[in-house]
Amino acid sequence: MTLIADLITLHRADLQVRALRSRVDSARAVLNSREAKQTQAESRRQELQALARQLQATMMNMEVESKAVGERIEALRTELNSSSNTKQYNALLTELKALQAKRDEIDERTLAQMERVEAGKNDCAGADETLTRAKAGCAESRTELAQRTSDVGERLTELERERRAAASHVAEDLLKTFETIAQEHDGETLAEIATVSAKHREYACTACNMLLPPALVVRAATDEKTIVQCPNCRRIVYFAEATQASA
Repeated sequence: MTLIADLITLHRADLQVRALRSRVDSARAVLNSREAKQTQAESRRQELQALARQLQATMMNMEVESKAVGERIEALRTELNSSSNTKQYNALLTELKALQAKRDEIDERTLAQMERVEAGKNDCAGADETLTRAKAGCAESRTELAQRTSDVGERLTELERERRAAASHVAEDLLKTFETIAQEHDGETLAEIATVSAKHREYACTACNMLLPPALVVRAATDEKTIVQCPNCRRIVYFAEATQASA
């Protein structure tokens, strides 16, 4: 077999390996994305739970403060009833009014805090639902990944073995070039040379449609020991007849 025929064989095996790998890789990418969302959901839930605990503690402190003020108010009312002179009475009354105003202010803040606590609980419930959905999505993706891995496993092993066998017929330096081009073009390493005008000796790369220099075309047609690359897309170009040689 010619060099180009060997490369065509390698190219075909490489494309099939990439196709099967892509099925597994795409499933793995979905799983990774969903796991990232689950992590974010867990972090968000923890933040909201911490905030809810803080809001609840603040509200409880307000209730304790309101209760203490209420107890002081009741004590003052008792002292008012038993006061012995006007000066004492007025002093107690002044303190009583101040405490009543303070308790009203505390109660207003407590009501507002209760609303914040309730909103925090709703946020936590929403975060729980989001996390539950994220976990379900991850479980689904793990199942899908396992199924795809199982489906392609045997065939992928076989194709990788074929690819290694095909690669063994290609010189190391040329194989490195092949791998570089394959990486750049997602496996589309080779491209046929198309005849644009036989009369005018015009030929083009079928991958990027660039006209190829005549000297390069001659090399592709006559030199069986080296590769010819498109000056534009850098793919390895060849005449279709080489495909028949690889059959």
